[in-house]
Amino acid sequence: MLILFSLSTVLSSFYHSWVFSDGFKSLLEFVFFALFFSLPFCLIIFPILFVLRQRWGIKTVPENEHRFSRIVTIKGESNDEDISFHLFELMYVKAQQNYVELVLKGANDDVVRQLVRITLQETEQQIPETIRVHRSYLVNPIQVSEVVGPKRKRSIKLKMISDEIPISSTYQKNIDPILPTQP
Repeated sequence: MLILFSLSTVLSSFYHSWVFSDGFKSLLEFVFFALFFSLPFCLIIFPILFVLRQRWGIKTVPENEHRFSRIVTIKGESNDEDISFHLFELMYVKAQQNYVELVLKGANDDVVRQLVRITLQETEQQIPETIRVHRSYLVNPIQVSEVVGPKRKRSIKLKMISDEIPISSTYQKNIDPILPTQP
């Protein structure tokens, strides 16, 4: 808005001085023009522009909301093991030897479990939004309802399912800054 104000003042000042006067005379004339013509004009026009922008302007989605609405594709070791889902459907990922078990929220709020031949570390790289809470678990932070238990035996309760995910002391620092804790 400040750039628009400055540009409109300079251009309208030059136009006014060359069309209605004999040319640009002094800097003092420019200052008077800015104070007595451009400033009142901008006090009327800018609120109108602001309202129009709020009403019909392009609205951007905040980064936090956008990153959990994307579609994720987990690529397994073989070609037919690709699984695609929305990130907000992911509850947690559990390592099982050379496989990972993806626990997803289904269409009717039922729990869907999928096995994929991939390591937990590769899964963590493919889904950087997840949080590592244990050497065998990744958790989607938007699915966490609460953190319970004493410091040495903490676990995470998830929304809509009764599974509790253990939190190891090694990965405690990953969840402390972002999750609420219950004593």
